[in-house]
Amino acid sequence: MKRFDHTANVIGRYMVIAFGSGFGLNFNYRKNGESDVLLLDIGNSSNYIWTNNFDPNAVIPPQSSSTSDSTQSDNNSNNKNNTGIIVGVVVGVLGIIIITSLSIFFFIKRRKNLLHEKATSDGENVMPIPSDLELSSGRNLVK
Repeated sequence: MKRFDHTANVIGRYMVIAFGSGFGLNFNYRKNGESDVLLLDIGNSSNYIWTNNFDPNAVIPPQSSSTSDSTQSDNNSNNKNNTGIIVGVVVGVLGIIIITSLSIFFFIKRRKNLLHEKATSDGENVMPIPSDLELSSGRNLVK
């Protein structure tokens, strides 16, 4: 019987295979007493067994040392990759904070300068206060 449109998940030492459905499909395998959910015992890598019993506490036994060595090297390379990612994220976040801070600083500084210039240029009728030197020289301040 043909089966398709399935999902497979590994839970402990079992692969749980669940077949999907299709619109208007005739599932003949159900007539034979077969289920939409199948269990494959993958605890022994040299001999997979179809089973009807599921033990949720079953674990996969450890494999040979050559495989564990490759697993350790994979874990080491993953740690190195994670370190690079962490460093990159930290540097990126610090860069964004610095750029944002500088942008805010220059925006506020420019705004203060513009407000100061506007206050001095708008006061056409404002007469500047003469300095002591101008007062003592007797210059005519009115133009």
